[in-house]
Amino acid sequence: MSVSSDADDLGSAVRFTLETTHAIAVCPFHLDVTIRTGDDAAESHAVARARKLVKSDGTAWQGEALRKEFVRQLSKAADRYCPHCAMFGDSVVTQESADVDRSRSSSGDDEKETQFACEGCGDLVALERAKVREDIGSLDKDRSAFLNGSLAAMTIIERLSREHRNIEMLLGVLERELEIFDRAGRPDYEVIRAIISYFEIYPEVYHHPQEDLVFAKLRLRDPAAAARVGDLALEHQKGAERFRRVAQAIDGVLADREILRQNVDHIVREFIEHERHHMMMEDRYFFPAALKALRPEDWSEIESTLTNHDDPLFSEAAEETFDVLRARILQLEEEAEAERR
Repeated sequence: MSVSSDADDLGSAVRFTLETTHAIAVCPFHLDVTIRTGDDAAESHAVARARKLVKSDGTAWQGEALRKEFVRQLSKAADRYCPHCAMFGDSVVTQESADVDRSRSSSGDDEKETQFACEGCGDLVALERAKVREDIGSLDKDRSAFLNGSLAAMTIIERLSREHRNIEMLLGVLERELEIFDRAGRPDYEVIRAIISYFEIYPEVYHHPQEDLVFAKLRLRDPAAAARVGDLALEHQKGAERFRRVAQAIDGVLADREILRQNVDHIVREFIEHERHHMMMEDRYFFPAALKALRPEDWSEIESTLTNHDDPLFSEAAEETFDVLRARILQLEEEAEAERR
């Protein structure tokens, strides 16, 4: 892995790998709170990546030092949820459980817990009915609209964050294949072509346009926050251009055109590193700013414009085209877990 500005400081190096693999996250409304997501595969990936970080003097961090720093940072992180946000309820509920509770409500089940938006982060929390019986009676249409908007907000941001984790997984696979290529070996071009096909038909067509819709609302509600994020549409355009260079380079290799290995390495690695830093910026600054600034009606409007679509690789409706890629991802996850042990 190329030298990163984070590589020379052990704490920064470990945090960089934990953040970019989404093993940890920062609470959008309590920026001093780091949350351990509980994703074992992400943590294994972070450890594997940290071992490959090269410091400016050309050396890598020793395994024992890395291990201790990973233990220190993960042990300090909050477990799965922000404790400040959780003050407003007994537990954080998932989209699925919220859907179940809404269906129970329509069937007249008075024993269920009632869902409210956490005043800290906008997520839904479950509260015992007995604790809020008087408040329930005073709910009006405005309150219901607020709840629906809050649910839409968390649904959209959770989906975008999940897609970031999926993209990171693919970048990790691409990086491993690139390492084989750099050693003058023959990478699995079927896997590489599948990754290219995925980027062509999903992130560019669905993921980035969704982010652009959210960003347009952020520019309306909080121009200063939008300015700190930067020109998101331009960044997406530049990312698309880097991706096209990757596709062209791979096509050139497969067509036996004369192309230097170091040129291919530079093109692919530049794409990987820019994608990782771009997603980290969105996770750390863009999404929290949007959750803070956008109103419930904004989220409801965004949700109403989104089209239903299944991820061709990571959803239950996955296409057979990506069978080889799924098998490769599973293999790398198993290898990372074995290496972690």
